[in-house]
Order: sequence, then structure tokens, then C-alpha cells
Amino acid sequence: MTDGPGTPASPLTFAIVGCGNIARTHARALAGLAVRGEAAARLVACVDVVESRAQALAAEHGARARSWDDVLADPAVDAVSVCTPSGGHAALAVAAVAAGKHVVVEKPVDVTLAAARHLAAAARRYGRTVAVVSQHRFDDATTHVEHLVATGALGVPVLVDARVPWWRDPAYYAADAWRGTVAGDGGGALVNQAIHTVDLMLATAGPVARVQAAAATRLHDIEVEDVVCATLTFTSGALGTLAASTAVAPGFPARLALHGTAGSVVVEGDRVVVDARLGEDPSPRAAVTADALAVAGAGSRTAEHEVAGAWGVAHERQLADVVRAVREGRPPRVGVDDGIRALEVVDAVYRSARSGLPVDLT
Repeated sequence: MTDGPGTPASPLTFAIVGCGNIARTHARALAGLAVRGEAAARLVACVDVVESRAQALAAEHGARARSWDDVLADPAVDAVSVCTPSGGHAALAVAAVAAGKHVVVEKPVDVTLAAARHLAAAARRYGRTVAVVSQHRFDDATTHVEHLVATGALGVPVLVDARVPWWRDPAYYAADAWRGTVAGDGGGALVNQAIHTVDLMLATAGPVARVQAAAATRLHDIEVEDVVCATLTFTSGALGTLAASTAVAPGFPARLALHGTAGSVVVEGDRVVVDARLGEDPSPRAAVTADALAVAGAGSRTAEHEVAGAWGVAHERQLADVVRAVREGRPPRVGVDDGIRALEVVDAVYRSARSGLPVDLT
């Protein structure tokens, strides 16, 4: 799309609100878009309750540290990346869309379904684009699995296995007061770390109809779980398992396996490591990337945002999709409704773990 005949579209200008760890990934991804020529975007403002953090990030990327009210009132800011603690995501995003901004919300979309649904309603009311970060939807491995499912190459779905056996040391939770709290984090290993895998599971294996779960806190001094397991029944009739932890030393890559009557595919980290079908030779096993291993075992000194390589490129790909969606007037590939569907599964798992009873999803 262009601003006029023969004129390239001007860059979509972004502000980042919340200049902690993940904000640096967003800032680098926006900078990478310009380098790679994938989409026209530019970071122009940084906002944080700790002004020095906003100033530091802004200085690194040629932006300005500004107040939240200033950003909302400035028509020159087109879009906002919400990178604050999870419990404040929806409220900030609603304020942004009401001010005419497009929004990218870090995962999870929020910590309650009520807040997430309020954001969805606001996006419809104000006609703004709202995307929820699930960058691994843009991995080549995910594209491959989606193709296998769409073409029926795996046959009738039978079994789904989703695992996030990660490690976070106690200092990880101590580093920020909101981590590991109900109000700030909404939960533990499932809603913070494993929600990416939940989203990928739903995108490839389809909707979940019922969950039965158990959760515990085995290592960390936190309000929420550091280990959770659930059995799943999918609307397709397939059965599944979902397990997540931040207490598994030294940490292992996230894994999603889809098994059917005609074949199976397994993704670890961001690579397809098994692709096998009846009557065919299996594809060579790919090596799990160093990035996936680093994220799985990240402690207080090795934060997720510091991991480079393909994982950073995935954020660039998602932000490029958001920019194109705005320019083309279409929904983003991962919108607020996708974020809500993943949160619905998380919520059902937590409710089942508390009650000891199965929970049906409608």
C-alpha cells in the first residue's frame, strides 16, 4: 500500500509501553524490519513507570522517552506494543485502541478472560487492529505442521502431546515483584511460559473440548504453580496431554507432537525433529537449536529476551504481519480472539486443578 500514486507507504510508528525484558525483543524486531525490508515500521516512543528504563531503551533505538498520556494523545503514534506485566495488558490495550492506536499485546492477552474479552469488544468498537504475540506461529516448523494437518497427511488425529519442561531459578521470580503472583502473572508455568505451546497446539490440533488437570508448586516460593499436567479431549476426538513446569532442571525444549493414523510430526523448540508417515522413510532428524535450549534453561542471568537467532526472527515475522495487516485492512494472523482461545484452555486447566474435576469448554 502507498500513501499516494508511486509513493511508498510511510513507516508505521510504534510506541513500546513497559520497557523491561521483552520490550528489548520488540525494539530489536522493529529495527530488524527496516534492515530486512520486510515491512515499514519505526520505534518512536518508549514508556515506563520507571523513567530511566524508558530513557535507556529509547536511547538504544533512536526513540524518545515519553509519558503514556502523551503517547495516547499523539496522532503521530500509529501503534503500541504492550510489554508490561501480564495483569495490565488488556487495560492498556483498551486505552490505546480507544485513542485510535493499533496494538500488539505480549502474551498472554491478559490474566482473566473478562479483561481479554473486554479488549476484543473494544477492538471491534474502535475498528483497530489488535494482535497477540505468539511468534512461533511464524516458525517454518509451524507452517510445515499446519500444511500436514490441512492436507490430511497425518490421517485421523489420535494423540497430541504438548510439553514445556523448563527451568527458572528462584532468582528469576525474585527479579520482578509481579512474577509468580496471581494478580501480575495470572498463574505460573502454564500461563507465562507454556501459553505459546498451548496456542500452537490449538492452531494445529484444533479446539479442546474437555480438560482434567492437577497442579503443584514444587520448588519456587511463589503464589502459583511451577508444575501442571492435564489430560485433554479434543473436539476431533483425539486425546492429548499437556505438561508444563519451571522446576525441571536443567530445562528442556518445548515439544509438540501430533500423532495420527497415517503419520506423526514432532516439533522441539522451533524445529521439526520427527516427520514420519506409513510407507515412507522418515525425514532426517533435525538438531534442536541452541536458542531453544537456552530459553528452556534460562535463569536470572540468561533472560529469554537475550536469546538471539531464529527466535528473534519470529518476532520480526509477527510484527511484519501486523504492519501488513494494518496497511491491507485485514485481520492479523494472530489476533485477540486467538489469544482468548489459548487463555480459555489455560483457565479451564486452572479451574480443573483447583476443583479436581473435569472442565468442559464451550
